[in-house]
Amino acid sequence: MSNQSAFQTASFTQAGAELAGGIFGAVSSSTQGGIAQRFAELNAQAAELRAEQAIRRGEVAVSKFRKSSKILKGRQKAAIAGQGIEVSSGSAAQILEETERMTTEDVIEIRNNAWREAFGLRFEAISLRGQGSFARLQANQDAFSSLLTGGLRATGALQTGFNFASDFRNSGAKTTFSFR
Repeated sequence: MSNQSAFQTASFTQAGAELAGGIFGAVSSSTQGGIAQRFAELNAQAAELRAEQAIRRGEVAVSKFRKSSKILKGRQKAAIAGQGIEVSSGSAAQILEETERMTTEDVIEIRNNAWREAFGLRFEAISLRGQGSFARLQANQDAFSSLLTGGLRATGALQTGFNFASDFRNSGAKTTFSFR
């Protein structure tokens, strides 16, 4: 095998390896980006589920609170009536109205807290999806970069081989060697 063809074969081999490396890097980057995006989506879905659970917990808490408030109001009525006072008028009625007003305010507060928690979790889901999309975008850019770099390196290896062959032809050298 002549020096010229041996060097050309080595150049072609290097070009193929560079191109394969670029393709492998691109596939690897793309796969990693897809996995990152899928995990982000799963985490976002989990956050949305926790948000729904927060709302349900809030409604359960409201239900329990209303029940305990009814019991309190019943005890208040019984205590007032037990003293022989009319419960539907005067200060007795004001006490019961105040209890009802406080109950309503507390119910609103319980619901607001549940909704705030849910909002935070929904925002987390949006953020996670954004992170997943960004990871996918970054991976696609890395994949493109790997393909471009591999292609440029392969082109460089081929160019080196062709330049060597041209220089070798122009020099008139006749030396041969073999790989064993």
